[in-house]
Amino acid sequence: MAKGSRSALKNQRKSEKRRQDNKVLKTRIKTSAKKIITLVDEKNQEKAAVEYIQFSSIVDRAVKNDIIHKNNAARKKARLQKKINSIGK
Repeated sequence: MAKGSRSALKNQRKSEKRRQDNKVLKTRIKTSAKKIITLVDEKNQEKAAVEYIQFSSIVDRAVKNDIIHKNNAARKKARLQKKINSIGK
């Protein structure tokens, strides 16, 4: 591989750091969503509602930092909320 300029190497380092940070947040979103789905399957609406608040916060932070698109976040939140609401019926 060629040596590359100092600025190109710095941009590579920055890019890698950002990729890792984004990956952590996306993983937290997926884990939190799975936790809510598990609680819904167990018919535990109270705990699912509490977990949803945390999930919503994580997703909103991801939108704020341009990690996921706002419509993607809205879709994820709406689908999970719909599942939580279906327990009460």
